[in-house]
Amino acid sequence: MAISKNASSNKTKRWPVSIPAFAAIFLAIGYYLGSQLELVKLLNNKSSSSSVGFESPQAISSMLGNRVTNRNTNSTGNDNNDANIFRLHPSIELTESRELYRELVHPPVRKLVERGEVKNCPLTQVKPYFDILKSINEDPLYYEDDNKKNSNQTCPVVFLFYFEGGSKIADTFFDYYSNIKTNRCLNFIVSSRWIDEPGTKEMAKAHGFHIVGKHQHRQDKTISTTLTEIKKQYGDDVLVSVNDLDHLLVWFDHSGKPHRYSSYTDMVRLYAYELLTTRGCSDQNVMEKYVVPCTCLMEKNEKYISTVEDGVIWSEYGVNNRFHPTGNFYLDRSFAEKGEGDSEYVYSIGTVFANLRKYEEDIITHHKIGWRSKKIFSRARMAGVIHARSDNMIQSLTKYQHFLFHSMQKNGFRDQHATVADAMGCSVVDTHGILRNEKTCRKVKEFANILSIGHQKLACLNAGYSEEHCMGDFSCCLTY
Repeated sequence: MAISKNASSNKTKRWPVSIPAFAAIFLAIGYYLGSQLELVKLLNNKSSSSSVGFESPQAISSMLGNRVTNRNTNSTGNDNNDANIFRLHPSIELTESRELYRELVHPPVRKLVERGEVKNCPLTQVKPYFDILKSINEDPLYYEDDNKKNSNQTCPVVFLFYFEGGSKIADTFFDYYSNIKTNRCLNFIVSSRWIDEPGTKEMAKAHGFHIVGKHQHRQDKTISTTLTEIKKQYGDDVLVSVNDLDHLLVWFDHSGKPHRYSSYTDMVRLYAYELLTTRGCSDQNVMEKYVVPCTCLMEKNEKYISTVEDGVIWSEYGVNNRFHPTGNFYLDRSFAEKGEGDSEYVYSIGTVFANLRKYEEDIITHHKIGWRSKKIFSRARMAGVIHARSDNMIQSLTKYQHFLFHSMQKNGFRDQHATVADAMGCSVVDTHGILRNEKTCRKVKEFANILSIGHQKLACLNAGYSEEHCMGDFSCCLTY
């Protein structure tokens, strides 16, 4: 399959080397970039979060205490004095704006509850979710564990996070969700490959979280069997949101700015409201708004534009960044172009939450709950997910090397006969270039993204920025 105009036949002739044979070259690249780690540490001015590596879960647990207090005690200085800052990156802050949440979310929820119906929907289908909102309206602490009389209430929304391996992503996870007191409703799913690794169970227990469900070898089977267990425990009406460990659940204000939830109840209120106000009479998968934080842009993956001075850009996939070659994240269908291969596939999926009605164990990945089911897909307006990213290019490269050299056999799409020209072709094209050659780009995902990091840095230098800026800046919306 031809890759694109950028991956011409000339490149194929110059680089006929297969990808496995080329691995040593990328190791050398890694060592070179790794040698610049100290520079990145100085730039970020925080030695603990700048270090690169994939520690064991036990090691991660031992260093969490200080980080939680460091990140979450800073006040924004807002007039209501209750909006804390969560610092995801030196240039990225997520505010915990309780007053703004009350102003934007509470009134429409109260109005919906007072109306007591969803147009054209039988009451029996939507009643469980109205009951949830009524309980919260009558007692804001109804589902909160610090209200002891209700601490045993069934979770109306179960958030499941797929844990895989000792990555520093876990550090950010525990830090970010440390303000959620009802953490019994936030649970880990762990595959059989990781459940008995030293520190895995201890890590969850130390922070008051539970590992639930069955432990299968494959991710999709682990999630699928776990959802079956959740259905047995909670019934068909429970709302379930399945996420990666690096998904930070947020709510978006009317201007599209993301904010951190202040409580589990705030999460429940918005999820139930979104379910009732999108089409499908609650028998649906709701696509959450899904964004990545960027401190730079690559126009058409060609021109580097720094946005550090102008603030953070919250970029939806396909708007101004590259699309994930494995098709895990959704694009707005309005971005579709003719001849983009499996565009019907990649434009139809996304991060979702749903009830378990009509769930028949057909899930194939957590981004596609209920795939092949008869459920309707609709889009949330305010509930969403932020992709927690590494601090800089060094950490981005390290993550790809980790997956490339430690999980190569686990990538079912990889073709051992793919060439470097294939990877190059997928690293220098824009979103549509990847979609037009989706099957090939899936096979070379890790290599293509390693090459893309170098492509980005070169574009940054060519734009006239310093070596320090180009090494320390956030990766330009690189696909994860």
